[in-house]
Amino acid sequence: MASYVKVQGTGHVNRFPLDDAGSLNLAVLQAQYPTARGLLYSEDDCKVVVPAQQGIIKPPADGWSERLYSVLLPEPTTPPTNEKAILDIQSQLMKLLLKPQTQLVMAPERKMSTFEGKVGEVREFITNMENAFKRYSVPEDQQGAFLLDYLRGGPKAEVKALLAERKTIGEIMTFLRESYRDKLPVGELQRLFLERRQNPGEPIRDYAVDLEKRFLRLTRMDAKLYSKPDSTLAEQFIEGIDDLYLRNSCRDLYERGTIETFRELREYAIKRQGREESRSKPSDVYSAAIQTSALRAVANEVVDAVRQLTQPSSGQAPMTSANPPTYPRGRGCFNCGRHGHIARFCRSDRRSAYQWRSDNTYSRQPMPNYVESPAQNQMPTHHTQQYMMPPYPQSFGPNPHPFMPKEEQQMAAPSHTEALNRNPPL
Repeated sequence: MASYVKVQGTGHVNRFPLDDAGSLNLAVLQAQYPTARGLLYSEDDCKVVVPAQQGIIKPPADGWSERLYSVLLPEPTTPPTNEKAILDIQSQLMKLLLKPQTQLVMAPERKMSTFEGKVGEVREFITNMENAFKRYSVPEDQQGAFLLDYLRGGPKAEVKALLAERKTIGEIMTFLRESYRDKLPVGELQRLFLERRQNPGEPIRDYAVDLEKRFLRLTRMDAKLYSKPDSTLAEQFIEGIDDLYLRNSCRDLYERGTIETFRELREYAIKRQGREESRSKPSDVYSAAIQTSALRAVANEVVDAVRQLTQPSSGQAPMTSANPPTYPRGRGCFNCGRHGHIARFCRSDRRSAYQWRSDNTYSRQPMPNYVESPAQNQMPTHHTQQYMMPPYPQSFGPNPHPFMPKEEQQMAAPSHTEALNRNPPL
């Protein structure tokens, strides 16, 4: 058995010792040839490779013989030229630019709805909470705090009290389900569903959503009430549409089988209503022009009406702003005969009653006929019109001019007989 291996070097032969197992250590060979990977030898014009395995070159099948081995070296790589290197770099850059960039898309988290104690929402809220516990892997000791973050008002205070009493999350969910469940009877819920109609001006989408909520609320109480829930919901939706033409159109399509489900029927009604609104609704500029012209026409009508009221007609007498006289009709000043004041405040020269009567400047109304006054406590008869004889008329005295001297007053004051002669009774 050989104790060494002959390796052909450059101009000389090197001998490398073998270990006790008859193998050549690769480290011993690489001490002389750093890039050595094994040994080669020629046999029948063929090259036989003795590779190194795990740092050890094991002997060939026929053992180490006195043959001459050569070192197995890696193939030399020629360094690329500058032009070739530049072309390779450019091709790699083009591949990187043309390669679609990988994008990391984060799915948005579902927003959890809060619960404020409204009737009919507790079932959906509890289902969402249970799914959230599984999705986020919420520990059991933290599920109570997680639940409190989505409660408001009375339910939150009640859950706090239950947590203080060391109640489990299952008991809390059962309490919420029993306390806030829908307590209306099935008949009342059915009445609310069947009486729902589209209000004037209400969008089709809002009407459909509210109708579906009422139907789900009804079916949760009694799932076996309707054998064909979708057909019942679709027919009730058609009956509640406010527009006559849209209602007839939906009914025809549903009866012919063109539309079979409530979802398809709702989408058709929404699209139809949208087309009608876009067709009938004018543009903003056109509507603004219409409003401006209408306001201008109204303003012109108001101006014309005010002008007609302020301008008097041809046959109408002009209105006077003079105040009506405050003195009695048919009476005037006994001194000057003018109206507007009395003799006490007259500024004309004082004249006697005789002069005033002779001037005839005051046309006195004919005085009523008087008779002698009946005796005291005697009532006048009914068949004869009698008047109580008043004192002297104001125009005849006995003191017609209080500011005149007494001598002139006596001369101006006629006697009672003269007054009767001038105005004889009937």
